[in-house]
Amino acid sequence: MQQSNSNSSTATAKTDPSIHQRFFTTPEDVLTVPENMPAGYPVDAISCAIARADAMLLLIEGQFDADDGRLADHVIANALWAVRGELAVIGKLVDHGHNTEQETAGKTAAQHI
Repeated sequence: MQQSNSNSSTATAKTDPSIHQRFFTTPEDVLTVPENMPAGYPVDAISCAIARADAMLLLIEGQFDADDGRLADHVIANALWAVRGELAVIGKLVDHGHNTEQETAGKTAAQHI
């Protein structure tokens, strides 16, 4: 019975392209910038995400320099995926900054007219 439910939801997803938006595959797909976030670029949050991604890359680089052994491929792949996730978060934060900067600029220009 579960299998038929799975097949019917798959069939629905194939026929209705908007339903795909309801399926979230990574945490970054679910995370959004809060509505009450101040306008502008959240520099501290962006710096944090950059530091996390940099740390992961440093750990991965060590895998190619060390003679002690190596992490399993799936661990390295997941670490790279984590870096990709941090980059997605950075992208959302930068988009927020850009969009709110544009809105602020538009409001300021409208006030001077």
